Amino acid sequence: MRILKHPLGICSLLALFGLLGPGFASLASVDPEEAVPADESALQPVLVDELHYDASISFIHAGDIVLTRWIHPDRYELLGTIETSAMLKPFFRWSGRVAAVGHRAEAQPESTAYFLDSINRKERREITLVDGERMTQYRSQRGWKENPAPLGTDIMSLLFLSLDCFAGSHTHDGEDSYPVQLRRRSTERVNLGSSNRYRGDALRCDYDGADLRGRERDVVVWLARPPGYAAPVPVQIRVSVPGAPAGVLKLRLTTPEARGSLAQAVAASSG
Repeated sequence: MRILKHPLGICSLLALFGLLGPGFASLASVDPEEAVPADESALQPVLVDELHYDASISFIHAGDIVLTRWIHPDRYELLGTIETSAMLKPFFRWSGRVAAVGHRAEAQPESTAYFLDSINRKERREITLVDGERMTQYRSQRGWKENPAPLGTDIMSLLFLSLDCFAGSHTHDGEDSYPVQLRRRSTERVNLGSSNRYRGDALRCDYDGADLRGRERDVVVWLARPPGYAAPVPVQIRVSVPGAPAGVLKLRLTTPEARGSLAQAVAASSG
């Protein structure tokens, strides 16, 4: 999509606004196997997680991403909504519904279909569907068009369905494909702030990426498994653009009851 002309889609979009992520405290080396379990046999036949992420621009709340994911031994599904905060809507608005399905090869997602239905500040609607080797797109001012599917795994699957550092070479936003390469895999002990944020051991995945003009993007994902969550999740995602502050998504830790209500909200919004 035009608004996602960056190597890591929605998170990179936030980086355009000059997001500044908070630092980390109490960093220490830990064993990677303790941070994120790699034994796939420990996973149950179907794992369900409801995830709520807060996006920030410096100290300003920029929006919310609410997702439900279903993880099977050999496949996955993802469904969610994205919404700009009320504070930013007078200046910028982008909201949408997103869905993805795919296969799982060990801890790696391989998407087979991706759907995005979005509305921008000018109330213009865009729909993108990637299914196999075909990409179909609708824009309110241009109608429908069809093109070959972009290369790689979709950005939402890469970010939210990778149970370990992503080992692929490309990702896409539904329309365009971008190179992405794992630069470093390490572990840290992180403290993400308030009581509803994660504190503890995390697997850190540092990626190098680039946009269509070849401009560099630095992407860091911290993976962990907080108590009550079915599988490792990104507890924080940071996307940096040279010469600008970084964009940040942070997982909001919630109770099982609250996560259940999130799932109902996602289902209602997609109906």
